[in-house]
Amino acid sequence: MPGEFADPRSGAFALIRSILCDGLFRVTVPVLTAISGYLLFRSGLDRRWGDLVSRKSRTILLPLVVWNLPLVVALYVVEARHLTGHAFVAPAYPFDLANWIDMTLGLTAQPVNYPLYFLRDLIVLSFLAPLFGMALRRAPWFGLAAVTLVFYPDLDGLLVTRDTMAITFYLGGLAATRRWDLTALDRFWPVCFGLLVLGATLIGTQYLADIRGFTALAPLLVWPLTAAVVDHPAARRLAAASSVSFAVFVSHAPILLAFWLVFERFGTVGSYPLFWLLAPLAAIGVAVGVRTILYRVAPRCAALVYGAR
Repeated sequence: MPGEFADPRSGAFALIRSILCDGLFRVTVPVLTAISGYLLFRSGLDRRWGDLVSRKSRTILLPLVVWNLPLVVALYVVEARHLTGHAFVAPAYPFDLANWIDMTLGLTAQPVNYPLYFLRDLIVLSFLAPLFGMALRRAPWFGLAAVTLVFYPDLDGLLVTRDTMAITFYLGGLAATRRWDLTALDRFWPVCFGLLVLGATLIGTQYLADIRGFTALAPLLVWPLTAAVVDHPAARRLAAASSVSFAVFVSHAPILLAFWLVFERFGTVGSYPLFWLLAPLAAIGVAVGVRTILYRVAPRCAALVYGAR
């Protein structure tokens, strides 16, 4: 991003970008984590260790490797041959096995395909699910307190890289095992929406670095909003296209990086707002197109690449 747009006080576009990127968009991971926890514990998969390991290895661990390792190799070639002057966050050249493993699996830092830290943490939480499940069914509120006390202050170290993911995952399990009424807050959706916008605005304009409280509460604020849009035609179209969402998730970052490398070379500061608006839409189109073609020409390969989705 050009430095001219880094400060939200520099103009309307910079302000909106900061509120959206630094605030509102940060709720996606905690919401998805809570949903993942809910689905896992509702199915009772935490009680079937063999099935749990097999399924999560196929649907989470394999895509994590598939969508990182080739990028590490590509990055190595680009850096070794000096094909671009772009300064990558994590260099793959010169070759170092430990660094390559880290860039692929995200053991100590985010993987090279950085949004996939979500998969990295989700596989860890899935393997912790049997332990969480015992707490959820025997002492649910004590378990919530214990998870919060361990993960919120980062006492787990590098076990889970995003502190609040364990909390929202457990909350999803709590909703499943305690059979919460998921529509209970629906009538309060305007309040939830207001709090969500307020929180995102404060984060985006006040340079708040610690947003863990906001992300931990995000599922409780976002879920009721579905009541306001569930019957809208656009929402129904999005639901119908949900099968491609994972493909977009795992592939959008490298596609956007490719777009950025082109823009970095040929674009201008003045055209950046237009690039910021259009590049994500183009990335979605490319991701969906690649998935469609791959499933047509090599369905078995596509099933492996996209975790059977």
